[in-house]
Amino acid sequence: MLRAAAITGAARAAYRLTREHVAVREQFGRPLVRIPAVATALARARVELVQAEVATDRAVGATTFTAAVVARVVCGAAATRIAAAAHQLHGAIGVTQECGLHPLTRLLWVLRDADLPEEAWAELLGSDAVDVGELYLWDELTVPTG
Repeated sequence: MLRAAAITGAARAAYRLTREHVAVREQFGRPLVRIPAVATALARARVELVQAEVATDRAVGATTFTAAVVARVVCGAAATRIAAAAHQLHGAIGVTQECGLHPLTRLLWVLRDADLPEEAWAELLGSDAVDVGELYLWDELTVPTG
């Protein structure tokens, strides 16, 4: 659960940095964010971030290991996609020493792969679904936590 929270924090920082970059940087006489492909990529990164935040919040409020595993899977996937989008939207500037992006994306990748890779957490979750049944797992993950 702590790893998911750390990923969420780093993802939030990478998203914020990217959003600021595309709002300020201009191409063809207008901010990058006004280009539809850029706006779409930024919106997709935001969706990934919101999913990670919700999964992490849910895991913090839950009392089960399953919720933490779900958060780890969701946050691992978000780390991959947000880092990719951030680097794509920053271009070559994202890897320069002056830009704060590359330390954040390296942190995202390290946190994502720490302990077990995302796929191993997903396999653990799948094994739980087989062992206890889909309906039990669904109820465990969707019942309000207080």
